[in-house]
Amino acid sequence: MADILNIAKRKYPLLRHTIADDIPYDEKSSFSLTVNHRNTFTGITDRDRAYTIKKLADFFKHEISEERFGLEFRSPGHVHLLISSGLEFREGHTELTTHLLEMSRLTPAACICEMMDSRTHKALTAEKAERYADMHNLVFLEAKQIKNAYRRGRMKADT
Repeated sequence: MADILNIAKRKYPLLRHTIADDIPYDEKSSFSLTVNHRNTFTGITDRDRAYTIKKLADFFKHEISEERFGLEFRSPGHVHLLISSGLEFREGHTELTTHLLEMSRLTPAACICEMMDSRTHKALTAEKAERYADMHNLVFLEAKQIKNAYRRGRMKADT
């Protein structure tokens, strides 16, 4: 999306002033297009968003075609697509999720969201997220565990 906005700022001067060049945690956002599946109504309801996400997962299991993508999805929409820069360049949630899926030999397409604390309205601390995982019998992984496993796998591939 940053690339699209950078090109569009020539025609729409307001965009020159809104470019995200001051992100405190990175030099470029992972956000790409927003989409809805063409079989949704407004795309905003939970049901429409879930349908779009399901159809995105189905789409990325097969050979990717820009034309087929356009036949199935429209933009703008209500589901944000994120593009991984690769763990070599960025160590955010998008890259960690993508590499976790690749290491698991799954299609590297996922729906991710930040776990929010209902009292502070900020992201859950690692301790609270781990407690939540324990309470619900979920696996809890820290970023460093995914990064270490990814790097070990890359070292094996290079030898």
